[in-house]
Amino acid sequence: MKRFIAMLLILCSALLMTAAFAEEAAPEAKITVVEQHFINMEDDGRGFFFAKVQNTGDAAGYADYKGNIVLFDADGNIILTENYVHTKPSDVYLEPGEYAYVCESIYDDALDTAEVADCQFSIKAVDDGEEYEKLASEAKIHFEPDEEDDNYVDVTFTNTTDEILYDYEIVAALYDQNGELLFINTEVVSGIGVHPGSTITVRLYIYEDILMYFCREGLTPTTVDALVYCEK
Repeated sequence: MKRFIAMLLILCSALLMTAAFAEEAAPEAKITVVEQHFINMEDDGRGFFFAKVQNTGDAAGYADYKGNIVLFDADGNIILTENYVHTKPSDVYLEPGEYAYVCESIYDDALDTAEVADCQFSIKAVDDGEEYEKLASEAKIHFEPDEEDDNYVDVTFTNTTDEILYDYEIVAALYDQNGELLFINTEVVSGIGVHPGSTITVRLYIYEDILMYFCREGLTPTTVDALVYCEK
């Protein structure tokens, strides 16, 4: 009898360990920040945050709309925190390996005087969100730093769906010659229908103050990565 009870206990322990291992090994999504860039505009309380995030997990998931930015000075003191920072578009669905971009404008008096030395951004994977269809696109950058109003990205895409598209979002990420992320702009188009099979080009401008920042820092955008989303 004692031997039977001992064997039963061993079997129960083995089953519990198997269940625990299965639970631990369950696939899950993980949103990782792979690139980020913060621009602190001079003396006007504004900042721009840009990031590329990727699902580095082994299951699909959604990028949470409650991302968090923390800005630090050179001594490690917190200058400010910004919550509810999300992807463009928000709550986007990502398969393993897929990525999305984050673009956030920050307005705070603390940026008038404090010098941002470090920036930390975190964003989680969640189970609920929005599913978008991504359309293939081509993007070309036109950069003429001597001409303030003549710097932009043209994004061209074709409506490959069976319906007229009235709502779509374009995201354009600019990189320098070393592959460093410099700037992201987005454009949400609503009410202008693109018929099935039709091609359209949307122009996204580089802001004048961003252009001045590029010139001041000696930065030159050379390549662009564009994503086009439409609602399913």
